[in-house]
Amino acid sequence: MSEPKEPPPGPGGEPADATANLLAPRRRRHRSSSSSSSSSSSRSSRSPRRRSSKSKRKRWIIALAATGGTALIVLAAGLVLWNWRKPIPPPAMPVASLDEILAAKTVPDWLWWRLRENTAVLVLEFPSLIEQGETMNRMAAFIEKRAGPRDRLLDNGELADLIKRSGDNAATFYSGHDYTMDRLAQFYTLADQADQPTLNGQEQRLRENLLRWGVLKKELDGSYHSTSERALVSFTAEQPDDPQTTQDELIDAKRRESVLRHELSHGEYFTNSNYRQQCWEFWRKGLTENERQMFRKYLGSLDYDPGNEELMVNETQAVLMHTPDTRAFNAQDLGVSDAELERLRERFRNTK
Repeated sequence: MSEPKEPPPGPGGEPADATANLLAPRRRRHRSSSSSSSSSSSRSSRSPRRRSSKSKRKRWIIALAATGGTALIVLAAGLVLWNWRKPIPPPAMPVASLDEILAAKTVPDWLWWRLRENTAVLVLEFPSLIEQGETMNRMAAFIEKRAGPRDRLLDNGELADLIKRSGDNAATFYSGHDYTMDRLAQFYTLADQADQPTLNGQEQRLRENLLRWGVLKKELDGSYHSTSERALVSFTAEQPDDPQTTQDELIDAKRRESVLRHELSHGEYFTNSNYRQQCWEFWRKGLTENERQMFRKYLGSLDYDPGNEELMVNETQAVLMHTPDTRAFNAQDLGVSDAELERLRERFRNTK
């Protein structure tokens, strides 16, 4: 057999088959030093541009990281500042029944509740009559008192004169108070006007409390409005009489309970439309005109405005049905017998 012939060399003397082509790159790495030097020179000429490109990318990454880090720091600082300046919401107002409120331990500060039987009624207990008076008497003069103006607030001297003319002092002017949030909003809106007297610290504290509880809201124009149909009633802790005055400042357990029941009935009137309708039905149809005049005369003697028909209706139901302390209200106050007074009460209970 003849020997296999070698494949003819390709150009430059290299084998032309596929195996030779696969090996060709390896062989090129063993070329002459001049070729290697030329290649090294070529690679060397390209290296600075590659290093420059990598350096730019590195600087860009560092800059981006720095910018991002700064943004995160600014964001974190903003969140801290926002949380620091953000008003801390008050704790939830306790909910309690009438009996639970009466049994609560007395403290030398204000106590707040929502009435369990009707949570639209807010209850505020003051530690004393004088502190209640400092907070609420100017409101009473503005909202309820016959001699109080309706278009402005009394200054301190005028308020003191009004209280003195009624035969009271700042502590005994009222045993308890009751107002809708709408009326309190009117009071505080008027108080913010430049020509009105400056409110005392207790009046301002009450406003801040009502704003924090969310039952009053201040608008951009400076006015206030109620956020829902709610009422505020107040009463006080027990206290002894002051022997240095001619007025009776005594609040014993019986009087304290009677005042609270009386004020809560006003809260019910303000927030319960069914009960309010019953009161009006009794006033219009359950009483004769002479009996209505009898109540107007009695309430007018307490300096309530007899021209305010709603006030007459509301106070009539409260004294007649929800004032168990006979030192505060009895048949003789109306000029009727005990039996006649009981018949009036029965008539109210039967009113639909």
